[in-house]
Amino acid sequence: MYASLQLKVDEKGLKDDVKVILNTWTTQPGYPIVTVSVSTNFIFLEQKRFFPKEHEDTLDNTIWHIPITWAVVQNTSDYFNTTPKFWLTKKRTMERKLNLSSESLLIFNNQQSGNYVNQIRN
Repeated sequence: MYASLQLKVDEKGLKDDVKVILNTWTTQPGYPIVTVSVSTNFIFLEQKRFFPKEHEDTLDNTIWHIPITWAVVQNTSDYFNTTPKFWLTKKRTMERKLNLSSESLLIFNNQQSGNYVNQIRN
C-alpha cells in the first residue's frame, strides 16, 4: 500500500516520504492537538498528544507528521483547497511571514481534512 501511495506522491512532484508520514500515525498511540497562535505576521504552531482530562498533565514527546491547512475566510477558493500548506513535523514551529490585515479571519484544518484537534489562541 505504501508503495502505491508513494507512486502517486511522486507523480505529483512532491518530496514527501509516505512511509515516514504514515508511520507516525500507525506505530504510536494517541492523536495530536495542534495549538495555533496567529499574529499579523506569523503563525505559531505546537503539537502535543491528546490526553483525557484525568491524564492531561502527562509528559509525552510523541510527534506526528501533521498536514497543516488554512484559509483566509475572505478567499473562498482557499477554503475548498485541502492541499497542505506545509507539514508540522516538530513539537513547535513558527511559519511564514503573513501579510494579513487585522480584520482577516483564518480557518485552520479547513474542511476538517486533518485528523487532529485544533485550538486557536490570539
